[in-house]
Amino acid sequence: MSWIDVFVVVGLVLFVWGGSYRGAIMEFFEFLIVSLNILICTHLYGFLSDAFVHFFKTPSGVATTISFAFFFGLFAVILWIAAGRVEIL
Repeated sequence: MSWIDVFVVVGLVLFVWGGSYRGAIMEFFEFLIVSLNILICTHLYGFLSDAFVHFFKTPSGVATTISFAFFFGLFAVILWIAAGRVEIL
């Protein structure tokens, strides 16, 4: 059992516990924000990071952090709004 297994098990336990209080739909979207959002951001941040480095002469590490945080926040807000809309239905 590696550290990633422990991370997944702890995450699932926390989501199950939270889901018993908040509801399954909200917890499903929270799980998407944590898991799917990170996967999407790891594929998209490179384009924006390269643009920061090229146009604004930003150091590579700073540009990577800014672009990853931007995409993570953007998709987290989109999924959060989608969760609220689905819960209303």
